[in-house]
Amino acid sequence: MKFKGTLWLALGFLALVLYYYLVDIPQGEKEREDKERSEKILLFEEGSVEEFSLSENGQTIQLTRRKDNWELTQPVQARGDKDSAASFLNRLKTITYTRVVDDNPEDLRIFGLSVPSIEISLTLKNKEKISLSVGDNNPLGHSIYVKRGNENKVLLTRTPRKDLEKSVYDLRNKSLMDFDTNTITEIDIERKESHLIIKKSDDTW
Repeated sequence: MKFKGTLWLALGFLALVLYYYLVDIPQGEKEREDKERSEKILLFEEGSVEEFSLSENGQTIQLTRRKDNWELTQPVQARGDKDSAASFLNRLKTITYTRVVDDNPEDLRIFGLSVPSIEISLTLKNKEKISLSVGDNNPLGHSIYVKRGNENKVLLTRTPRKDLEKSVYDLRNKSLMDFDTNTITEIDIERKESHLIIKKSDDTW
């Protein structure tokens, strides 16, 4: 009888452990993920963006995805900086808001959103368009007013304004020479008093 009692206690303990690991922890992680997702201002994945633009101080910068690279299409035609574009989009998708300031403001000028200082627009692969308008700084703290797309509500975010400000220089390809190193078979270097030629034979230089 004593053995049976110990066995039932062990089984009960095992059931509690299994419940904790199979139910409690996954449920807690799901609730945390749902909370983080609900606080995000824009919901998208970086790989789903086909085109994005930023408008600031009367200038619009626009980039379009070309396979695995980005092409700057406004205000000039140039190759985009793939890493800078990906970094900006990944930063954008992590932006959260701390609170809703006003669900239906009568005057957006109070928040600097009647004529936003920055406007960001994304076009996704499914042709969905999402956007973010950036207004004034909140005078009571280190945060800024923002508004999503056609929504009326004004949100407050602690995201630094500099994270949302990008120039043409920031987003264009800055390489002096753009080539695949694996395709190079000879390097020819000329100086005033010397001439150096380096050739590749198989995998050896």
